[in-house]
Amino acid sequence: MGSDASIRTALICAALVFVTCMAFVYATPQRGTWVVDNGARALLAKRLLDAGRIDLEYPAADLDPTGAAFPIRPPYAVRIGERYFSQYPVAYPALAVPFLAILGPPGLRLPAALGTALAAALVALWITPIGGAAWGLAAGLATGLATPLFFHGVTVWDHSLTTALALAACYVATQPSTLRLLLAGALMGLACWFRAELALMGLALAIVLFLERRRFSEVAALAAGALPMAVMLLLFQLSVYGDLLGPHVAGNVGVTAATAEAGAGVLLRRVGSLLAAQAGSEARFFGMLAALLIAWVGGAVATRRGYDLLAVFVAVGIGVAATLQGALHVANASVPFFALPYYNGLLVQVPWFALAGVGIVRLWRDEALQTLRFPVSVGLVFLLIAIPSRVLLTDFFTGGNWGPRMLTPAIPSLLLLAWAALRVDARRPQAALAAALLLLAALGSTGVSGWLLNRQKLEVEQLEIALLEAPQPVIVTDHRALGQQLPGLWGQKALLLVDASTFSRTLGVARARGLDRFLLLRRPMRGSSAERVPGADCKRLASYHGTHSPVVFDLERLDCRMRRPLPARPKRIE
Repeated sequence: MGSDASIRTALICAALVFVTCMAFVYATPQRGTWVVDNGARALLAKRLLDAGRIDLEYPAADLDPTGAAFPIRPPYAVRIGERYFSQYPVAYPALAVPFLAILGPPGLRLPAALGTALAAALVALWITPIGGAAWGLAAGLATGLATPLFFHGVTVWDHSLTTALALAACYVATQPSTLRLLLAGALMGLACWFRAELALMGLALAIVLFLERRRFSEVAALAAGALPMAVMLLLFQLSVYGDLLGPHVAGNVGVTAATAEAGAGVLLRRVGSLLAAQAGSEARFFGMLAALLIAWVGGAVATRRGYDLLAVFVAVGIGVAATLQGALHVANASVPFFALPYYNGLLVQVPWFALAGVGIVRLWRDEALQTLRFPVSVGLVFLLIAIPSRVLLTDFFTGGNWGPRMLTPAIPSLLLLAWAALRVDARRPQAALAAALLLLAALGSTGVSGWLLNRQKLEVEQLEIALLEAPQPVIVTDHRALGQQLPGLWGQKALLLVDASTFSRTLGVARARGLDRFLLLRRPMRGSSAERVPGADCKRLASYHGTHSPVVFDLERLDCRMRRPLPARPKRIE
């Protein structure tokens, strides 16, 4: 495997990335989460630590015996009999439990930081034998600190871990033997416990392994390694949820009505938005897509004709411009979360992607780089499989993630490609200058993501503290994400989730079961008095307006007391 120098460089890289991620974790607020995906995982980890269970408690069950107002709606939670389960996989919360027990809330994000550090170390391990320790360290640090992997390394998310597991499987399978292929398959099977779409990376690994080696026995060994993990996962999901594929796949995979009705132009635009960016307007979208094609095709042609350095600088210029434009648009938006989905393509969030055309030509022309062909091929084949799957089999909502998160496992391969491109005349200062420019732009994007995360967590922390300090033991809300967005409320307050059709009925049942006073947290009502609440007398306390929070925007808080029905008048006797 790696030499002593390569291993030493990889360990240094991993340590630097891990310390940086954890320093950010400790520097940012611990309450609240970025999106509901993170909150659900935090909620599960806390439940596992407190009770050793993966079903969700319902603190308001005594007020709502039918569960009509359970604070997490389907598909984010599923009810099986009298128990409620989160749709999200339990692997990350289970891994986070010991760290949560030791470190408290920062421990929830420690596994993610480990994933980013491991991915960075593996990239360094690949590059160092070819380019030396300095280039290996630079490539590893760029992977961990100058791509969306940094963002995913400081949130309660599993993307960095699954990326690291997939990359580790590729590294183990680079020099295939039966034992190594069994291990590589087991790593891919383990990754599927965290995220089901990593099965696509396993498929990509099998395809590239066969195309490179032409041996069915090696593909069979890879599959045999993955099989036990896959079977255990399927049986676990069947026993807990009654569904082999589990609620996360069932709730997120399928051809939606919008996709079924979409024309070819709409589907191709989805592809373009993943590769470049939606960019908010037709002109910006087609401009970014054209720039990406120029970087790819023009870069490849120029490199084949010997104009390597020119091709590199053109591609770098395009990558830098796209990243800076996206970062500035998001940072300057009145509500950045609304702007983020328009700038979540690979070109904007991973500017190294602009060098793919140059890198592919260099990689297959230079025999000194042949050890990188296998992992790069796996990443590219994964993109060829994952992009159509994302376009056709999901609702295509890009949400509040930083970068096209379902494509995150391909990021290390894109870094390896970029390094192959930047290695042209690597001893000349021009190559170092091009690398530095791209690195600075990518670090700027990372900086914006960290700034937004910190601002958002500050705002959500203020809301969570205000709710925890409120004297009312019950919170009634019409905000569908609150139960997951603020996992710290569970066990401290009883949450009831209502809408216009269930509000009166839910409060009527709760009043009959002893509810007297509650805190109403709702979106502002237009055209009516803020204090007008059916069946209750309410007083407006405060309003909440978040400009960086991805889920909670405008809310008002009201202190409410239930109205008791007047006693029936006795009948007069004439």
